Amino acid sequence: MEMITGAEPGPSRFTLMHDNDDHLRLHHRLLAPSLGALAAPRYQPLMGLENKQLLCDLSDALHGCPDGATISTATTYPHLERTQSSIILGLHYGLRILHPEDELLQEIIGTQAQVTHLAANPGLPDLIPTLHQLPEFRSP
Repeated sequence: MEMITGAEPGPSRFTLMHDNDDHLRLHHRLLAPSLGALAAPRYQPLMGLENKQLLCDLSDALHGCPDGATISTATTYPHLERTQSSIILGLHYGLRILHPEDELLQEIIGTQAQVTHLAANPGLPDLIPTLHQLPEFRSP
């Protein structure tokens, strides 16, 4: 995963794939209180704020449309991505994404695209399971 994100080897807090080690379990324990039904009432103010921003962004985008009445999926999708990412990052890390062009959002989207590509395209050891038995120094 470090190869995709450009992070130094070791624990990466903003990635989807981790080694199942003590650091990951600690990270899960730290995030667990912010998940579930008991924490849901705390989400409401942030979700309300993000929904208001989404409505304002979509309204501005609609005013910029040629006919002023229809809006394309290509126009709305970046605003939906921004809203979802901002809610997730806000709940877990206290970060907000204000614009669809935000550098952090673009980095997240790029990393997700690479992870999706790797997950959808199996590597050689996945195609030939016996390669998992090779010593690490000979591993492809």
